[in-house]
Amino acid sequence: GNWWGEGDEKIFVDNNLNPIFIGTGSEDYYNYAWSEEALFATAYGGQPRNDGPANRGFVTNYRWHILDNIPFETGFDFYMELYSHRVVPHFSYARMIYTYAIPGCHDDHIPMSKDDLRHLEMPADWWPEGQGQSSNSIFYQVENLVTDATQIKLVPSPQWAATNLAVWYPKSNEEKLTLLVPSAKSGKYMIGFTVGKMTGAGKIKILMDGKVLKFNGSEIQDLSTDFQPVARNLNSDPIELSEGMHVMTIQHIESINKPVGLDFLWVKAI
Repeated sequence: GNWWGEGDEKIFVDNNLNPIFIGTGSEDYYNYAWSEEALFATAYGGQPRNDGPANRGFVTNYRWHILDNIPFETGFDFYMELYSHRVVPHFSYARMIYTYAIPGCHDDHIPMSKDDLRHLEMPADWWPEGQGQSSNSIFYQVENLVTDATQIKLVPSPQWAATNLAVWYPKSNEEKLTLLVPSAKSGKYMIGFTVGKMTGAGKIKILMDGKVLKFNGSEIQDLSTDFQPVARNLNSDPIELSEGMHVMTIQHIESINKPVGLDFLWVKAI
């Protein structure tokens, strides 16, 4: 997810060449910062959609200017800059403004037609790149690491890496999912797991060579969400790995017959 939110907003009133409102980035404008991936809704701003992982996919933000004093007499212009960390081919960026006005006011907007609209789709087949915070990482599809592929079901969608999400439905208290994870050489690593959070999903615990791993500071990962399916990154505490193959075991926690969505695994040398 290449970060796109460095663009500033500027508001001009009454044809004045000096803006009366200057921001420091669209993430600040929408009442969060540091590329917040969580879905939230407050009285004056929110993020009702962020597909993930991180800030990849479709993202929607809104803000109300109810508390902001922006007086004008003849009109105002609102500019939102698009400024991303890297150039992204086919990046789409749309803006929409709602206003309240007293009788007698008018705007100069032309009504949209069907020709102005186009259906947006994410790339059909994508794969993560080891850049920025994921530098020095090797990525693996979960379906290529599991020891028993009959335990998982592949759910296709361009939202997931390589167009598939591996979904596991534990059928008993004893059932575990086993993955074989390679390490090219001995050293210290961070294990990243990009999971699919879904409504009604279960909780899991992840072990490496029999030892419980903490991801995002917790031993238990809740993969449920109250919204549409989202991809989210789990980052482990540092772990020492020897050269060779390692056994990762995924245990469900009160998750029998509940979906456990697993997209891809990354092994990051640190």
